Amino acid sequence: MTRISATVIAFNEEANIAEALESLRWTDEIVVVDSGSTDATLEICRRYGIAPYRRAWTGYVDQKNYAVEKATNDWILSLDADEREFLCVRAIERCSDILVVPPSVIFLWLHPLLSDTGLVPAQHDAERCE
Repeated sequence: MTRISATVIAFNEEANIAEALESLRWTDEIVVVDSGSTDATLEICRRYGIAPYRRAWTGYVDQKNYAVEKATNDWILSLDADEREFLCVRAIERCSDILVVPPSVIFLWLHPLLSDTGLVPAQHDAERCE
């Protein structure tokens, strides 16, 4: 089976990070890159068994790329701390069947209306499409 890393960039996300990490528990690895949070973000990550990488903010794309460098799997789901992931592993497997490029580092971005495609479990439709 394909192994999947999730990457999360964060800054003072104590209100969001726990729910984001909880939604990613199904992945094989979670990498958090924190840009100097002064709230409880780092403590919450540690409660989930994650040792966040600390890195000064160098720009959105640069932070995302840094997180990818720290991930150890070929397939990467990249999120911000205020986003949630409701994809199941089966959906990732469907994507891998569709993609014609060899797996390396692939960013998967999910629009909130992706539930219309059937890739997001139905029980989350109402939450994602309000």
